Amino acid sequence: VTQAALNVKITYTTTDGKIIETCESWFDARIISNTYINGEGVLLFDSPVRRIKQRAFGFADNLLSICLPSSVIEIEANTFLACTTLQSIDLSNGLSKISCNAFAGCINLRSITLPESVLEVGMGAFSDCHNLTNVIILGANTQLGKFVFSFMNPFDAKVKAKIIRAVNMRADDARLYWEKLYLPEGSRLVFLD
Repeated sequence: VTQAALNVKITYTTTDGKIIETCESWFDARIISNTYINGEGVLLFDSPVRRIKQRAFGFADNLLSICLPSSVIEIEANTFLACTTLQSIDLSNGLSKISCNAFAGCINLRSITLPESVLEVGMGAFSDCHNLTNVIILGANTQLGKFVFSFMNPFDAKVKAKIIRAVNMRADDARLYWEKLYLPEGSRLVFLD
């Protein structure tokens, strides 16, 4: 399979084995087909997909996992908003921008690796992702917007600490915005400042 062939499809899985309803205006390429066969959904396009537009997969309540091709350079705002069953997403090197609230409310997303090519992650891109506990940032120049990993409900007792590993970033390049840490009732303070 050639790289060109891989760049014209998005693969995914769902909780119910059904296709994700899509609209051609959500992509910058024309959809040829959308099928779900042998446990995998395949969105096939007539040309490489470079941008996934606003709300393309927003509120898809059966989306379990998705793999984006390396041709995708931008995930626009609210693209995966409130995909409450989404557990994993494969982001390819080539992606340069994740816009604001792109994955907000993906409450079952557990881990995310931002490829080296990602230069910008917009405000609140992973906000309200209560189960997101492992974040790996591979880029040396990745800039994170405010509230990227914040919670809409900071008093939720299920909130877990995030482990952010910036693999290639120098300390002076990392632009992390520290936020208040809210601990569940009954927790003990073990360190200060």
